[in-house]
Amino acid sequence: MKKLILSLIFVFIVGFGFAQKFNGGAMIGMAASQVAGDKYSGFNKVGPIAGFFVNFQPVEHSSLQMELYYVQKGSRKNANAVEEDYESYLLRLNYVEMPLLYQYHLGWFHIEAGPSLAFFMSGYEETNSEDVKADDFSTLTFQLNLGVVFTVADNWKFGIRTNNSITNLRNATHTGQVNRLWPNNHGQFNDVLMFTFAYQFFHFGN
Repeated sequence: MKKLILSLIFVFIVGFGFAQKFNGGAMIGMAASQVAGDKYSGFNKVGPIAGFFVNFQPVEHSSLQMELYYVQKGSRKNANAVEEDYESYLLRLNYVEMPLLYQYHLGWFHIEAGPSLAFFMSGYEETNSEDVKADDFSTLTFQLNLGVVFTVADNWKFGIRTNNSITNLRNATHTGQVNRLWPNNHGQFNDVLMFTFAYQFFHFGN
């Protein structure tokens, strides 16, 4: 897995290196997550995002951006004693994710879309405060991303993005699983709202 990640990083860096104009920087933010197919609803699981990006702009209004970041996804349901609901659930999933995004620029903001690969690092699951000891998480998931990014100051950008997996986050089937995009694609899927600040700290080219 580490060799695959390093190989992909090398390919993209070399590709961007041959571009006439490219930029790079760091990003940090928050992910609000839920899992489709786990019987709970709501983006109640909050996790961190931290990583870096490089991009290049081959034409005036279009750019390509590659990112590499750590993100924590999952699901959460808290007990509610007021409503006499004592069931609780927590799922933490730690990934290293690599999106490749097309960005269309419209003045002080741009729209972006593209696929991403998420490499599973570790996970934790509990029900009613008891460790489930799950070990059936997929080592690799595919996502589709759609977002908008606003320029808020020199070299600073604020982004809002949806990040939705199109492959099962588990290797096994579970009660409540759903279907996504095509027939027989059953399972549990990460749905994430991402809020990030990005700072561009280097630039090469004209």
